[in-house]
Amino acid sequence: MGGVQVSDPYGLWLSLLNERIYVSAVRKEAVPVYKYRVSAGITPQYHFIPGAGQAQTRVRHEELTFLREDYRTKLLEGDPVDMSAAFLSTYAQSGGRVEFSCSDTGFASPQLPPGELLAAESVVDAPSAGEGPAADDLFAREEAYWSGAQDFPPRLYPVQQRGFDCMLQTGFTAKGRDYSTQAVDDPQLLAHLFEVARGKPGAEDGRFWFSPSSFDQYAGCPFMYFLNRGLGIEPLDFEVMWDDARFVGKMLHRIMAALHGQVQSRDGRWKRLNQLQYRSIALDLCEEEFERQSRFGNDFVYPMWKELQEWTRRALEVYVEQESTLYGGYELLKSEDSLQAVIDEECGIQGRVDRVSQKDGHAVIVDYKKGTTPTRAAVYQEEMLPSTSQLPLYAFAVENDGYKVSNAAYYSIRDGSYKHMLLDSEAPIEIPGKPVKPMVSPEEFGSLTERIVTAVRSAAEQLGRGNFTIIDSCNGCDFRAVCRRKYGVRLPEVRNA
Repeated sequence: MGGVQVSDPYGLWLSLLNERIYVSAVRKEAVPVYKYRVSAGITPQYHFIPGAGQAQTRVRHEELTFLREDYRTKLLEGDPVDMSAAFLSTYAQSGGRVEFSCSDTGFASPQLPPGELLAAESVVDAPSAGEGPAADDLFAREEAYWSGAQDFPPRLYPVQQRGFDCMLQTGFTAKGRDYSTQAVDDPQLLAHLFEVARGKPGAEDGRFWFSPSSFDQYAGCPFMYFLNRGLGIEPLDFEVMWDDARFVGKMLHRIMAALHGQVQSRDGRWKRLNQLQYRSIALDLCEEEFERQSRFGNDFVYPMWKELQEWTRRALEVYVEQESTLYGGYELLKSEDSLQAVIDEECGIQGRVDRVSQKDGHAVIVDYKKGTTPTRAAVYQEEMLPSTSQLPLYAFAVENDGYKVSNAAYYSIRDGSYKHMLLDSEAPIEIPGKPVKPMVSPEEFGSLTERIVTAVRSAAEQLGRGNFTIIDSCNGCDFRAVCRRKYGVRLPEVRNA
């Protein structure tokens, strides 16, 4: 402060330091542990600074960090204040004996010692612990046993005993049947698998009914279908999320379905002139859905819940505008409703379609995506099956009902735009601006649909034989640890290779 004279600046600084608690006091006999920078001024007899790598010992004071780098460059003069060397120097004198240490490998990448210590030639490699793990390191000794370097440890921790017992009952047990390489021949298991594959419609007519997702899974890997749908096994998800993507997706689909349902009841078709009324209906439905989920206790962290509601309101406003521009005059046929089509005496397809609308005998199929829409490579392959067969199978079912499918599209709620997989020149759609190029031509879409339907027949035939074997071209998946087609455990010599 300008003009203020302080007789004892250092004493004032010390008194201000005493007013703030930087580290809680240790009230028991133990080795005190402090974060880096906090303990630079202490003087114990022994002071150990572990994890002191180059990145971990950087102490830089940067201003206006909330701005972008180019803005900070324009507003600030000179480089940020770097106090890394000063802290290292202070630490070097912070005890009777001071030891810095760091690993040569971090969790994500290689790690280097501080550059200042390297320049002073004061870095040495840690002494070797000798041949093999220490006698009291039971985990290392067990790993050494599995790599063939040592005999089995004389004792194990309880957690190791439980793991070994589990392995004895599974991995080390002789297999009576291996359904990843041979067909299922157990009558009870086969009856259960057939019941799952047929579903409710198949219980009446005996057909195998595939949804697009179940067919894609069986075509991609029959053994994954066996594990996931047949046995009900799912991968464990350890990622902590503030929201549930599936729950949010269902909320959005319900709002969109209710919007089209009310428009259909009110006007019989989507009318461009009523865009403002539709917008009001959409916002009211959004408010009702969020209030209902809050009453049921399904709302999550409040700021995120409120932000999601605002984001949904904005997305609905854009959707009403897009729908009015492209699909004015379209009559709703199905919205969040079941769709079925018989292929032959052995199989059929069923699913829950997001929306089917028609105008002048031309049908449009729309699938809503909360975020990213599929690429051309995901929906079309010239010779192989694509990773998703959803729109072609839905188009097959709709055309079985007598409509010509001239448009099939994905709508990204996040981006507020349509991505057309199929867009026939005869489709009664008004797209402003330059012409839109669909992902596939009508001829490609037709041939792809035929190939997929043929593949569904083949899948039903293979499933009927109890064939759930692993495909040859396996690149690994979430079920890798169960089927062990790809490695489940890497021993030391494999890791180090």
